[in-house]
Amino acid sequence: MSKKALFIALFLFISILGLSGCDPSPPPCDAGSLVPPELDDPDLWEILDPSSVVLNWHMDPACEPDQFEIILSRERDYSVIDITHLVSGDNTSWSPPTLDIAEEYFWRVAAIQDSIKSSYSFQMKSFFTEPVCDPGDLVAPTLVLPVNGGIFDRGYSSLEWEWPLSTCIPEAYKVEVSMDPDFVDTTYFGGTGNPSTRWGFGSTPPGATQFWWRIIASADEVYGPPSIVYSFFTDPICAAASLVAPIRLTPLDEEIVSIANPEFTWDYPDPSCAPEGFHLRISTTPDMSSIVLDADNPTNATRSFQAGYLLDDCQTYYYDVAMVSEGVEGPFSDVGEFSIETSSACVLPPCGTGDIPTPDLVWPAVFELVPDLAPSLQWENPGTCDPEGYVIEFSHNINFSDIVVSGATGTPDTSWGPSAPFEVGRQYRWHVAGMVGTTFGDWSGPRSFFTGPECTSITELVAPVLLEPENGSVEDSLSVYFHYLADSPICLPDGVFINLQTDPTFSGPNLLGEFTIPANTVLTEPPLTDCTAYYWKTAYIQDGLYGPESDVGWFYTNESGLCPPAPSPGTASMNAFCREGTYPEFWDPKYTVELGDFVQVIARNPFSTYLKIIIPGPDGFTPLKYPQFCWIILDAIKFWGPDKIPEGLEVLSPPPTPTPVPITCHAKLGPEDCKISGGTYDPKQKYCKCP
Repeated sequence: MSKKALFIALFLFISILGLSGCDPSPPPCDAGSLVPPELDDPDLWEILDPSSVVLNWHMDPACEPDQFEIILSRERDYSVIDITHLVSGDNTSWSPPTLDIAEEYFWRVAAIQDSIKSSYSFQMKSFFTEPVCDPGDLVAPTLVLPVNGGIFDRGYSSLEWEWPLSTCIPEAYKVEVSMDPDFVDTTYFGGTGNPSTRWGFGSTPPGATQFWWRIIASADEVYGPPSIVYSFFTDPICAAASLVAPIRLTPLDEEIVSIANPEFTWDYPDPSCAPEGFHLRISTTPDMSSIVLDADNPTNATRSFQAGYLLDDCQTYYYDVAMVSEGVEGPFSDVGEFSIETSSACVLPPCGTGDIPTPDLVWPAVFELVPDLAPSLQWENPGTCDPEGYVIEFSHNINFSDIVVSGATGTPDTSWGPSAPFEVGRQYRWHVAGMVGTTFGDWSGPRSFFTGPECTSITELVAPVLLEPENGSVEDSLSVYFHYLADSPICLPDGVFINLQTDPTFSGPNLLGEFTIPANTVLTEPPLTDCTAYYWKTAYIQDGLYGPESDVGWFYTNESGLCPPAPSPGTASMNAFCREGTYPEFWDPKYTVELGDFVQVIARNPFSTYLKIIIPGPDGFTPLKYPQFCWIILDAIKFWGPDKIPEGLEVLSPPPTPTPVPITCHAKLGPEDCKISGGTYDPKQKYCKCP
């Protein structure tokens, strides 16, 4: 071989040897000094395609454990685990199955060596799943912390809110926090720059100061509607022993107030700390011995209050207020005096408490569409005396369980109009009662009216929101009220369609149907069947066409009290086997659930990793004549409703693992069984020689 060829061969050998040593495998991890993995990507709050998420991490110092455990959760504290997965130690990357859209997922990783698990990764990391909202889909966020009237810990607290949609996420949020309620002061305005729903001050705000805050979502540099406004005070909290009497501001002393629910305001003279709450009292006597309103709010730091009901007209009242901290009430302020006078003639009526007449409603007529949003409602007094005044209540529900507007005349006048307009496109039920002092007479018979304007196109309709019966409720009556409301309607439709069935796919007969008035409550007629699961949804009708459907609601009947426990409905999120027990190596598949199948769950195992479901008959939802059940993994089922696992789902233990039956040696055993039983198999003679 020539010197040149020898030199080239030697160079290639050295190069190959060098390359083989560039990327050596890391050494095995030491179980005694196992450290948690460090998370690499996705970046914090990154927005990802839910079908192609890739998680990456590494060990520092570098070593290779036996396995890694990856956990994903939609809860910041990992109180509910969505996914737990194991990969071999030579993998530092993993792609989970397709995740739910428009969600925030927190993730962490632990290393496992010789059955010893490290701590989970220290970083608090999360990412979001697409899609990002279009600007037109943005809605108002829901404020969470601090609560309205709460105390903000400047060294720890952050502003927190929730995004109410599950169909898309904003790109970012604008945070407006100000020291004045009109948000003129913009010193502490900020933003998240990402879909995160937590935000902290960039610099420490002043102590014992009241702030007002609201959140606005954005997409494509377009802002959505703002949230409601909350207020809070910054710490430090006043010590109970340091509390002093507040200073009353309004009502002023001896002020004549022209509304029956005046706003009370006060100030606290010590600017170095913030009391945690307040206690406001209103009395008809100056010695505060006849309390008519006792507003004790030990955890609401606000310094204003407006009564939720009306004070009596033509009445003088007295009030004082004290601050509260650490559950201890401080000294009360001095007593202030004011009078209520909502009309020009405050004349006491002659009725006594025992002869208050029952009013007769006059206008609007039953189911009438009123001409505007501030109608003057009218009634008649059929009695021989006048009460001191009248109370009026309005509800969206037939049983007045939700009083959405209330008022009082304060005088014997038999008409009343709202101080603020009624909502558009609503049905209101109303009734009136006379009153003397604090004694109410009998309520009038109720009536309903509607507010306009009337819809002119199917495109104006919105989907109803189902309210009653609540999802998963067990009804003890076979005559059920169905209560629903439009979500922010802009007009009044022609009618409503209610689809009530025992078939969750709505392929069977409808037990209700169309109604030619847009009522928001309907009573089932004829009665329902006992021990039965029902499913329902609604849509408004315009010009003979159906608008957007509501979500599906479900409930169960148990009038007799003897029905079996009601199952929880769900939908299969993947193809999966269902078995007699929870160990696949011991239990053969008993039933196969396919993606999209309707399922009925009756229990979970103690670890909440498996669900016990009812095996349906040929129609896919009706149980077999002789019910059969099987166990399936939790991740294969998506429950209807917002909960990962419905509250109150029964906990049952699956069948135990079968105990293997030992094989007794005999001549006819095959090679494997012969060996297991302790025998020696003779392949020529084809028999097992037993010891």
